[in-house]
Formats: sequence, structure tokens, C-alpha cells
Amino acid sequence: MPRKLRAASARAKSASIRIRNQNCRIRNQISPVMAVVNSALPADKRAFHLHILTGEPLSSCQKMLSGHRAENIDMLRKLLAGQDVDFAAEVLKAFVGADAPIAKAMALQQDLRRAQAMIRTLKARIAE
Repeated sequence: MPRKLRAASARAKSASIRIRNQNCRIRNQISPVMAVVNSALPADKRAFHLHILTGEPLSSCQKMLSGHRAENIDMLRKLLAGQDVDFAAEVLKAFVGADAPIAKAMALQQDLRRAQAMIRTLKARIAE
């Protein structure tokens, strides 16, 4: 003789399970340095551009930009040793913090370099 089946529950899942599932969807926190690098790289294929700049494996670059892995000292060294001085200064400012005295000094140096470049441009226009 077949047994009677129990009626379906009105609730599908308990509230604690739903809350836990929402907490799992919270994204990883990206470091300030990688946030600066992320904003400085071109919008498409950011991880690939970081891979080209630093020589780190592509999978590591993807994980660093997504916040799943913290940047290592080799990555920072390669970013600071790059050809673009302004980019390296932004990375260093993010690493030491914007309120540090060295960060303020670097900002003043960047402003001075930009002003000198503008003066050279204006002198060239006047000479023409």
C-alpha cells in the first residue's frame, strides 16, 4: 500500500540560507594600487595589458585586478620601474597613501613637469 506524501512546504528556503547566499555574492575588495592600475589601463583587455607591462602570468594579472589575489612586491617593482613616470608616481601614491609627505612632493613634481612641458609648447608656438 503506497504511503501518503507530505504536502509541499510554503517556504522554499529559510531566511538564513538566503542571507548567506547574498553574502557569498559580495565582490572581493581590490587594493588601492590595483584600483589605480585598473583605471589607468585601457578599458578592453586590462589584464592582458598588465601582463605585457609586467611580464607576470596572465592568470595572475586577472586575479590581481579582480581582487582575488593581492599584488606582490615583484609586480609593484615592475610597475614603478616602467617608462611612464606619471603612471609610476600614481602607483606609488596609491601604495604609500595620498597624505604621505612623499606623495605630496611627487604631486608637486608632476605639476612642475606639466608646467615645463606647457612652457616648451608655448615657446615653440611663439617661435613659429
